[in-house]
Amino acid sequence: DAAQAARLREAVTRLQAAAQVTVVQDDALRWLATAPSAAFDIVFLDPPFAAGLLPQVLPALPLHLAAAAWIYIEAPDAPGDMPAGWVQYRQMRTRETCCTLYGAG
Repeated sequence: DAAQAARLREAVTRLQAAAQVTVVQDDALRWLATAPSAAFDIVFLDPPFAAGLLPQVLPALPLHLAAAAWIYIEAPDAPGDMPAGWVQYRQMRTRETCCTLYGAG
């Protein structure tokens, strides 16, 4: 969402954290396929539920994570198989959403 990404960028500027924070707003599959390996400390995944993108995104994500990264996922149901080494720390359900926090490494 462009408005959310803009608010995040404003917060990064206000906190003078541009050297430590990167806000990426892009098509996740395209970005994961073309971006060089990175070391993100935290990733938020909230894809359009009907698109069924999580099974495509999750296998590509580990190449872009720091050793002790956090991954927050919103989905209609609990995500299925996670990449090796991910540990579920928290899960919360609302009527329409399952919110899960994983740690990598």
